[in-house]
Parts: sequence; C-alpha cells; structure tokens
Amino acid sequence: MANSKIDFSTLTDLIPIAVNKLSELIKVESLEYGDLMQTISIIENVDVAKKIGFLGALNAIGMTSANSGCAYNTITGAIETVEKTWDPGDFDTKLTLCADEIKGTIAELSLKKGVNYHDMTDTEYLDLFEEALEIAINEMYWRIVWYGDKDAACIDDSPAGYITSGVDCDLLNMIDGLWKRARTIIGTTPAQRITIAANALTTTADQNAAFTKALALEYANNIYFNAPIEIQSKMLADGFEARCTVAFFNKLIQNFQGFELESMRTDLENGLFSIRINGIPFIPVKEWDEMINTYENLGAYKRDPFRCIAYEKTNALVGVPSMTTWGMFKSTFSEETDMVYIKLRDKIDALFLHDNMVMVAI
Repeated sequence: MANSKIDFSTLTDLIPIAVNKLSELIKVESLEYGDLMQTISIIENVDVAKKIGFLGALNAIGMTSANSGCAYNTITGAIETVEKTWDPGDFDTKLTLCADEIKGTIAELSLKKGVNYHDMTDTEYLDLFEEALEIAINEMYWRIVWYGDKDAACIDDSPAGYITSGVDCDLLNMIDGLWKRARTIIGTTPAQRITIAANALTTTADQNAAFTKALALEYANNIYFNAPIEIQSKMLADGFEARCTVAFFNKLIQNFQGFELESMRTDLENGLFSIRINGIPFIPVKEWDEMINTYENLGAYKRDPFRCIAYEKTNALVGVPSMTTWGMFKSTFSEETDMVYIKLRDKIDALFLHDNMVMVAI
C-alpha cells in the first residue's frame, strides 16, 4: 500500500542548499474553503438513526358568539406534528507516513536522529502535513454537507450519474447533503422552485450565454415574489439569506454597475460582499463553484452552475455526535511498524428541518 507524503520530486537538487527548513517553502495559492458554520446550524448528540418531531400551530379559534349568552361555539382544536429522521452516515480515513519516503529530500532535515529516525511526531514535517490535512478536512465537511448523495454515480458508470468521471463516489455517498435535500423538496413542491433554463444546456459556452444579467435579476426577484406567502412572511422578518454560486452572483451584480451600491452592499468577513434585493441578502459561496467544478463537472458543461437557495441558517441542520470530535484526527507512531498513522472517524447527517421554508433557483 502506498504511503502518504509530501511529494518533493518536482523540486530541483539545489533546493536543500537554497532552503534550510520546510517553513521557508512558499505554499502554492489555492482556494481556501471558508467557514462552513456561516451556512448551517449544528445539532449535537446525533450518533444513531433517530426520529425528531416538532409541533405545528393550533388551527383557527374564536367565532362570533351565539345569540344565547350561555352558549359557546365548540371547535375541535387540532395541532399537526411533523416528523424528521436523522440517519447519520459514517466516514473515516487512515493516512500512513514513513520517514523513508522522504529520504533525500529537504524534509529529511526535519527528522529525528538515530533510533528515533522513523518517529515523525513532533517534527516540522508532520506539522506541515497536518496543516494541509486540516484544510482537507474543511473541504471534506463542505463536500459532505452540501454535495453528499447516497446515490452518487459517475457520468461513465452504469447506470450513469452526474459525478465527474474518475471521482471515487465513496467521497460523496455517506449521506444526502443539503443540495440533494433541496432537490427533493422542489421535486414534490414545485412552487418553491425557480427554474433556470440555462442550466439545462449542454455546453459551458451556451450556459454562460443563456444566463444573462437580466435573467439573473429576474430570478433573484422571483425568489421573493414567486415564493408562497408563508415564505414571503418569513423573508420579511429578515431571517432569510439567499446564498448562490459565484457564477450566479457575477451576472446578478452586473445589473448594478454604474449605480451607487452602498445602500445595497454588505461587506462579508471572507472579503466578498452581498447585495440586498427585496430586503434579502444575496451572498456568493465560492466553495459551491469549486465543488461543482470538481465533483459535478460533466466535461462539456457543468451541472447547474447557476444556483441559489434562500433559507434561514437555523433551518439548515447538520447533526453530529459532538462538536468536540468535529474535525478531530489522531496521529500516532508505531514502534512495531516504524510508521506514523493519522486516523479520523466520525458520523454526520444534514437536513432541512422545515421543508416548506426553502426557495430554490436552479
């Protein structure tokens, strides 16, 4: 079995002379996944399949009094209940590191000497590897929570799916993520969907040409104006956010070029900004575009590159056994095998608590 490592093979032989320690290596610029917690709410103690229920409202009461002062109108009071089911999926990973894999590279300078040579714990090399692992774990949670699909299959599988050719579907199929849940909702309740026609086209060029800035603004407006009245009422309470792909957002903001945007603009911590339309902030989520490009890339085109979902963060729930185990991994050195093992294991699930409180443009 191949061991995990940082591959230094592309560096020249002069690197060990020019660079004296690993921390002097410059990291290649790559997408930094943001704070997933900005898009979801965490529920703890979800470690086994279990049902959750909540109460609806009591039906209408209060009627015109009868003529006789002693008579009352009798009403049958009914309160509906709604049931959801947590069904957390398991995920795990084991990485194996061997000191001999980096012999002859700059990384060897960080290793211990003598009998402790193979023990890479408490070394600069392992610190650097674990730093990269933490970034990968953050990407993993984004992928599982938003793009998980128990039925995931690649475009060249039989039967064919929509996952990028060559992707291992075990990266995605532990649970149904929030986009899969949203598609299920609009499949049964089309009133909560705004259909973006450009997504159905089969080349990226055609998709981009068909999705005009005018249509982007129309779809953004329709997220409010076409929503069922109960969703509109919640939107007016200022709890909703419309999160969208950058591809959607880029066309949307073109409608406001040349105008004074400050009254509509809200700066975000990640360096991006949102635009308020009908009181709803539209927030670009760059991680979604990256996920689509990586996992839903069909070659000639991408699956639904223009998408937007309006919801309350408190309605998008992610269930985990405990936040103390969120992103946790364990590094150990084995005296028997002279290997360092890094392991992580946990459970997770994702759902919308109230299906009738989501608007989806896709």
